[in-house]
Amino acid sequence: MMKIEIFYYGLALLWGLVLGLFYFGGLWWTLRIFTQKARPRLWFGLSFLIRAFVVMLSFRIIVEKDVIAFFITFVGFLLMRFFLTHKLGMVRKGKAHAY
Repeated sequence: MMKIEIFYYGLALLWGLVLGLFYFGGLWWTLRIFTQKARPRLWFGLSFLIRAFVVMLSFRIIVEKDVIAFFITFVGFLLMRFFLTHKLGMVRKGKAHAY
């Protein structure tokens, strides 16, 4: 494997982490402010549509370029999910919970 490929796949992993932070961090933020809004269903729906659109568009662009990079990006996305679930779960309950 060449150095350029390692760098390229490292960027794919980093991009997956960023997408995971955007999606799951956005979900966490939405749920925090959701009860304070006058129209919580609207906020929740718009948040989902924006988060899903950005993530799906990014995945589509990546899968068209390189399937291996897509899978690496997806792994980064899931890693961020588990990391945020663990860290934010500790904040809320005083202990970690995954589901």
